[in-house]
Amino acid sequence: MHRKAIVQWFVLGFLGDAQNQTKMIRKVILPKLVGEKLADNWYVEFAVFNEKTGRMVRFRKAKGFSKMKSIEQRRAYGLKQVANWEAKLRDLNYNPFEDNIVFITDQMAYRTDKKGLKSSTFDLRHFFNVYFETKRRELRAKSYLTYQAKVRIFLTWLENHKHDLIHPKFLTTDLTEGFCEYLVDQRRISNRSHNSYLQTLSTIWEYYVKKGIVFQNPWKQVDKKRFTSKSQRPFSTEQSAAIVDFLQKTNPWLLFFCEFQYHTLIRPGAEQTQILISDIDFYTQELIMRSEISKNKKTQRVAIPDALMVKIKDFKLHEYPGDYFIFGRLGPSPERAGRDHFSKHFRKVLDHLNIGRDWSMYSWKHTMNQRAAMTGIPLKEMQIQNRHHSLDQMDEYMKGLTVRDAKNLFTNIPKM
Repeated sequence: MHRKAIVQWFVLGFLGDAQNQTKMIRKVILPKLVGEKLADNWYVEFAVFNEKTGRMVRFRKAKGFSKMKSIEQRRAYGLKQVANWEAKLRDLNYNPFEDNIVFITDQMAYRTDKKGLKSSTFDLRHFFNVYFETKRRELRAKSYLTYQAKVRIFLTWLENHKHDLIHPKFLTTDLTEGFCEYLVDQRRISNRSHNSYLQTLSTIWEYYVKKGIVFQNPWKQVDKKRFTSKSQRPFSTEQSAAIVDFLQKTNPWLLFFCEFQYHTLIRPGAEQTQILISDIDFYTQELIMRSEISKNKKTQRVAIPDALMVKIKDFKLHEYPGDYFIFGRLGPSPERAGRDHFSKHFRKVLDHLNIGRDWSMYSWKHTMNQRAAMTGIPLKEMQIQNRHHSLDQMDEYMKGLTVRDAKNLFTNIPKM
């Protein structure tokens, strides 16, 4: 029968045991056999209306056909399967959606001590879990946790609006826009955070498009909101001098952490807290940034400036085992400090010195880049030290400079 000729049927059945049966109906497209040639993919196809989602859900049952070696065998087997599936659908005690239950680790759960979660292959939670299981090794740890947090909030919102059981392809622009309005109006998030949610969910739906799970990305229809980008400010000469003086007296190990970041330009939490003693090449005076901890997933080397090498020798890092983390809480240790341990302590120092929230541990990276540029170190060399793939990325660190920072414009202009 041609597909267009198929109509939706209301199948009459009985629900309950032999003594307490109730007449009910189930809305279905009755099973049909698909396949004509031996080279075809043979299967039985039918569809059932899902009361929870308000959608017809299509089923294809191909089990057993590959064992049939002739067209006649496949047709006979298939017609028998059609009859069997129709009989099952007329028995309203049978739930066709339970045939599509799979076990998958619940990446959305706050506790991950369960072996798995029963989840319908047609609901959003399942497909979110598929995405996170697939991308677990590709995403940085921080990105993975950020994505999870945003998706949890989205799922909670959907549950409250009775839409959490839909398939990803049925997510409409009404729902995407409604969620974004909820973020701004009720959660009071900033425009920048709004765009971050939008980017995260759009990225996930792009994955679904690529895998053929959905046909289009409804998040692309939602407008981004304008915001002013505000990077961490570099320290002034007076500020950095005050910080160094204070830490020399109170916390030399935190000062060393700051000096390490300032000179190597690596990321303080995600990268610096994970480097090992063995990552220091004492012969070439270079730091090896392993792919497993590097943001760009590449193994690269950065220079260890002479001033930092002196401090490394002062702390006698070469005397520790190679598998020790350089930055334990109090010194090199087999256990590394938490990714935010030093940043949190540094924030207390800044508060003590009345240095505002526009500055943070990450300001050392901006400070070094701007001072290096003003000293005359070529931007190409700084690009290599920053491990940026292009010079364009250096603009992020240069945009705060003004004409007063460009000393060469006053003293080193060539004569006419």
